[in-house]
Amino acid sequence: MTTAAATYEIAAGGPIHRFERVIRLTRGAEQDWLRRAVAIGALVHLPLLLFAVGTRLFTGAWPFVVQELSTHARALVAIPLLLFAQRLVDDRARGFGEYLITSGIAQPVEAAYHATVARSTRLRDSLITEIALVAVTIVSLFASGTYLGGRELVTWASLPAIVVFRFLLFHWLWRWVLWIGFLWRISRLPLALRSTHPDRLAGLGPALGPSYAFAAVVAGCAAMISGGWIDQMLYAGRPVSTFYDVAVTFVVIAVIVAYAPACVFIGVLYRVRKSGLVHYGSLAQRYVAAFDTRWVDARGDAALGAADISGLADLGGTYSVIPETRVLPGSRRLLRVIVAAALVPMLPLAMIAVGFVSLLEQLGDMLF
Repeated sequence: MTTAAATYEIAAGGPIHRFERVIRLTRGAEQDWLRRAVAIGALVHLPLLLFAVGTRLFTGAWPFVVQELSTHARALVAIPLLLFAQRLVDDRARGFGEYLITSGIAQPVEAAYHATVARSTRLRDSLITEIALVAVTIVSLFASGTYLGGRELVTWASLPAIVVFRFLLFHWLWRWVLWIGFLWRISRLPLALRSTHPDRLAGLGPALGPSYAFAAVVAGCAAMISGGWIDQMLYAGRPVSTFYDVAVTFVVIAVIVAYAPACVFIGVLYRVRKSGLVHYGSLAQRYVAAFDTRWVDARGDAALGAADISGLADLGGTYSVIPETRVLPGSRRLLRVIVAAALVPMLPLAMIAVGFVSLLEQLGDMLF
């Protein structure tokens, strides 16, 4: 089996993906996401454009739905980001799969690894699942309504963008669950992990790649949320402080969801670190005992130029890596990336509430 066949892609695959290839919306190129974003953006904006122009011609005023920032944030920012995230996440998922093979981590269980990839791919490409996601999207339209100041915002003109955004969001959540399941099955295999690996994750560092790329999904959701909050501030007079608790909750949930896939390796990393401490601790004890026997009582020229001294220092450096192996996969950098993706789209809220000039002055005071 080739390396390409041994990798698992998170967002690609499924009936919709195959349909897009049939109509040549996707061609396996790096810019497929841009082509899809432009095509889908035009599709969901056309009804809104017709509705807005028609309302303007007949009433002399633009409809309220066109004035909402959330309407444009959904179609022009959120949906493209969710589509762009598919490319980012899949690039890193493929990289992780190739790494498992080329690094030799999955070599002892290569047949079982290939079977895991095949099983996860079948679940991902299920037609029933895609139909269920469409059904959930439709049900969600009837189960929730968006109102502001007594005026209904969900009109037939903005409905296509709402449907596409919700479907993509549900699609992402389901594919992320499948990714967690895939990594969990991988974690059950006896992988050739090393407690002395310099990434402090026993060699599983690349498993965090898709979590970094998931920041694009977080940013898309944050842009949609921020647009809705700005509408409420502008048209319903709600203060920005109303959204503080929800914003904090959103950031916490985003971090948990991004970290969730790699957390399946907690047990594995604990066992690898524990085993490394035992085995390398025993090796260090034997080495130190032999070193003391040979060199502690050495005198004169016999004590000079001992390669064993350098070896002892190297052994100490190697052993010091083991206690630093993290049982909880992740890093401060990943935390910063996810938090930034959640908060940066909300900066317009602060600009409206505080004022752009005042905000710049406050930032300048903090920095300088």
